[in-house]
Amino acid sequence: MGFLFQRATVSGNYTCVTTSTCGSVTNTTFIKEAPTVAPGTGISINPGNTPVPAGTRTCISSGVGSLVRLVCNLAFNNESVSDVTFSWSTPGGGNQSGSTITARSPGDYTCTASNPCGSSQATTEVVGRIQQTKGTVTGIDQTIDIGSRLCINSANSVRINCNTDFGTSVTRIWRRDGNVISGVTGSSYDAVPSDVGSAITCAVMNPCGMDSAVTQVITQAPVTINGTISTLNISDNGCDRPGITSTGVDLCPLDGERVEISCSSNEGYTITGPGGSSMDASLVIMNFNLSDSGTYTCRSTSTVCGGAVSTIVVSGSGVPPSISTDTPATATPTLPPTVMNRTIPIGTDICLLETQFVTIDCRTQSGTEPIRFTWTAASTGSRVIANGMRITVNNTDVYTCNATNAFGTSTASSTVERRLSVSLNGVSPQGSRCDQLKRRPPGVDYCAFVGDSVTLSCSINSPTVPTTIYLGSTSSTSDIPFIPILPSAEGNYLCNATNDCGTSSDMLNLRVYDPARIDRQQTLPPPGPNEEVIGAGRPDEPNEVTPGRTVRLFCPFTGIDPANTTWLRVRPDGFTTEIDTSLPAFSINNTGNVSVLIISPFTREFEGTYRCTTTNIAGDDAGDVVLQATVEVIPEWVTSPWSECQPKCHRGMRMRLVHCVDRLSGRRLPDNRCTESKPLTMESCVNSGPCFTTPKWKTGNWTGCSVSCGGGHRTRSVTCVIPLTGETVPDSRCIDVRKPRDHEYCNDHSCCVSDAYKACKHIAGTHSCSFGYMRTICCWTCRHYHYY
Repeated sequence: MGFLFQRATVSGNYTCVTTSTCGSVTNTTFIKEAPTVAPGTGISINPGNTPVPAGTRTCISSGVGSLVRLVCNLAFNNESVSDVTFSWSTPGGGNQSGSTITARSPGDYTCTASNPCGSSQATTEVVGRIQQTKGTVTGIDQTIDIGSRLCINSANSVRINCNTDFGTSVTRIWRRDGNVISGVTGSSYDAVPSDVGSAITCAVMNPCGMDSAVTQVITQAPVTINGTISTLNISDNGCDRPGITSTGVDLCPLDGERVEISCSSNEGYTITGPGGSSMDASLVIMNFNLSDSGTYTCRSTSTVCGGAVSTIVVSGSGVPPSISTDTPATATPTLPPTVMNRTIPIGTDICLLETQFVTIDCRTQSGTEPIRFTWTAASTGSRVIANGMRITVNNTDVYTCNATNAFGTSTASSTVERRLSVSLNGVSPQGSRCDQLKRRPPGVDYCAFVGDSVTLSCSINSPTVPTTIYLGSTSSTSDIPFIPILPSAEGNYLCNATNDCGTSSDMLNLRVYDPARIDRQQTLPPPGPNEEVIGAGRPDEPNEVTPGRTVRLFCPFTGIDPANTTWLRVRPDGFTTEIDTSLPAFSINNTGNVSVLIISPFTREFEGTYRCTTTNIAGDDAGDVVLQATVEVIPEWVTSPWSECQPKCHRGMRMRLVHCVDRLSGRRLPDNRCTESKPLTMESCVNSGPCFTTPKWKTGNWTGCSVSCGGGHRTRSVTCVIPLTGETVPDSRCIDVRKPRDHEYCNDHSCCVSDAYKACKHIAGTHSCSFGYMRTICCWTCRHYHYY
């Protein structure tokens, strides 16, 4: 058998024919190749309807209907490639399919040609044609678009924007009078007063074209007004003449003199004043009299950049103003609460509520007209806040009226103050506890429980006025925190604030309460002979009591407020009855914060649940004691054998277990049931053997349990040490004995305090506690039953 190899250079069908004397065999193979996109080059600025090859830059205009056709061509030697699919990724994450698509917005369009043998790509950037944003208005000291006229009448810079409505890949060139402005290439230019008279040009361009616009920077036409007294040829310092003294006037003619008011300007102008008006010519007053006194104004009639203004004050001889002030009956009168507004003369101070207003009247008792009235406030300095003879205000401030004429100025002031209003409040995360009391005591404003975090704060409607909180002879100028609050904080607190309007006060009566609670942690007294001592509400229930003994049930409680304590007996049906102390076996002893129920002697008829309830105005608490009669027991001490003496050389210690048990049943009893002295659990000993350096395990004390009930854990340190030296060595050295435990479980008894239902007592000792649901709702009854 032989082999023939043929090299394939293009895609297509390749047929192999094998011939022998017995015949021929034909096999055909179809060979494909991956497509190759033929990328275009350069830029097609105006393609019209001609498709633009992928890879060639092209341009698109703005507006509805603007589009460009794009085509994805394959390389010339790929024309025979089959099974090719074309896909385009478009701006914004879109896509189109087909070898030819339509582009309607600027951005990158990427064509991907692919078949099972591979793929290739080419990208066309569609560039938006430049369309510059041009202004057509005149801006006066305000931001404009390039193309608008700009008037700069102040010393501040003004921004010229050069933006485009359409177009991408934009660059800018700024020019002043044809010269490139160095360092400015962004979309704006800040024109300054030195640019007045210049032409600012901004040219925008991209690969698809360019556009430009010009802004003329101009300013208002200046005007200058002058006055002349013809007979004396006095101008400029026209008040420097015998018999005339005035510092606020430019020209001081006498009655009957000829006065000429002139204006110089490159534009048209008008002159106006008390003595008449004139346009584009001087204003002549042939026989001046006092009524012609006042301000004369020359105003340019050019409105392109706003009319420029120049003024001169002309006045004959006269009297400076004098403001009339009245002295009120009281230094600082208070506006009645029912009056919303009242007019007062300047010079009077007044006190207002926050909702009231006052009108201050500034009248002059003398002075030559015209008189100009202006108002300033202490809070704003010399800035004029109002004009005219009256001002209506509500804010606290010192308001000054300035009356001015050609011969002088008179001033007077009134002070407006706020009528004070203070409020003393308690602030606490827990809020006031008054609504939680069983009865709200009269006259109490704020209630707290011992341990709460409380702050006494005095608020005022005028923040600049200080406040003071008083309690008896002590005082504080800031908030008073109680963290935590104690009974010693009780008292009547007073907050005061004073200004010229008077004093405002508020009082708060603070009471601190301590809810009654049974003290379940208090140490109980030791039992006497033939006596049992048991605490109410403690978890070690039920309590087994030997009939014939005396039982003392202790109920210690806390709370600074007087509490009532009651002993109840819980019947099997869940109802309670108060202990009948008329029965010989029962007595109750209440001393201080401890109530003791005494049952003597205890018999089986007194088995059951006893409940101590304590209550006061702030709360209540209850604790149960379950008593069960025990069978006859004979307690005795039982000891285990002594352990080996440790260490095994020299002097050491040995230990044994000692328990109190019932001789009859062998059941372990509490240690206090054995009346004889408890045998030793540890004693010293001496070993005569030699001492070795063999490492031994050394254990530390157990930590406290992580929880008090429900199952927790505790830990201790366990280290390997050499007994003679106490040196700690690696654990691997202690090989003779297994390492003691360094953690264990503890307090696995239930956290249950009481059953959810009173009927639970009927399942005691039954198999019902083996069910998880019953153990949940009857947790107290089932607490001694364990089912696994």
